[in-house]
Amino acid sequence: MACTQSEYQEWVSTYSSHPLKLLPLTCSERTGPAITALNIHARIISSPTKVATEKFYDSFSHFINLLKQPDHDESDLEPWKSNILKTAYVAFLDCSRSEVHKVEQA
Repeated sequence: MACTQSEYQEWVSTYSSHPLKLLPLTCSERTGPAITALNIHARIISSPTKVATEKFYDSFSHFINLLKQPDHDESDLEPWKSNILKTAYVAFLDCSRSEVHKVEQA
């Protein structure tokens, strides 16, 4: 699927990474948590009725940065057994529940 230049720039601005760098993380059955995190983040930043705290954005960045680390072994059949990665994912999910608030529209 091709994207426009503005979509590409938005991706790089949002995720600080070329889209293809995260592609292996989102194209496997075992990467449900990565897709879930990306979807949650995308829904919140695109919502006109939700606002997230800095803690939410920090937890998302931490999780994504762990995924981008070179020591993340993509050949590992169960990468989510990593305690550090699992902890970051759970912390992000917790923040998505506690650090996102509805905004009253005028």
